[in-house]
Amino acid sequence: MSIFLSFLGFFNRIFKRSVQYRLPFSIFLFLAFIFSFNLPIQGEIANAASVVPTVVRPAVDTYFLTSVNSIRASQHLKPLMIDDQLDESAHNKNIDMINNNYWDHVAPSGIRFSDFIWSESPKAARVGENLARCFKSEPEAMQAFINSPTHYANIIGDFSAMGVSETIDPTTQCSYITMHFASYK
Repeated sequence: MSIFLSFLGFFNRIFKRSVQYRLPFSIFLFLAFIFSFNLPIQGEIANAASVVPTVVRPAVDTYFLTSVNSIRASQHLKPLMIDDQLDESAHNKNIDMINNNYWDHVAPSGIRFSDFIWSESPKAARVGENLARCFKSEPEAMQAFINSPTHYANIIGDFSAMGVSETIDPTTQCSYITMHFASYK
């Protein structure tokens, strides 16, 4: 504000003899000073509030969702939606298998794959799981799922959502891929 007053004093001295211009010029300078700041106006605030963040899915989600839905479309089935809760349950299952050194639908402690799903997604009614391990690429793992009758049955099963996680075992550098499927009540 002191800068503004300095400018105003400077220009008032210049126009000292022209009293009739002093007030209009002072108002002009005041308005120019106020609007020179980049203050948000209501429209900018509204635009900022309406910005919707873009969710970027991991490539593994995109690859497997696209592959599964392509197979389902070829069988005239509804596509599956990706489900964050199923992504989380699949991730938790991978971590449990790596930490407890097993690869199975049931943990050595007796925890079933459905327990992992229901802990994250309690409203899931029907659930399924596909596991793959130590494949060099997602397409190789997907082909193994397709070639296995039980895994393929999950892919074309009566589900509405899926989640997937790929986790690398830091000890063996082996890739664990878990797909979780669910239909909801």
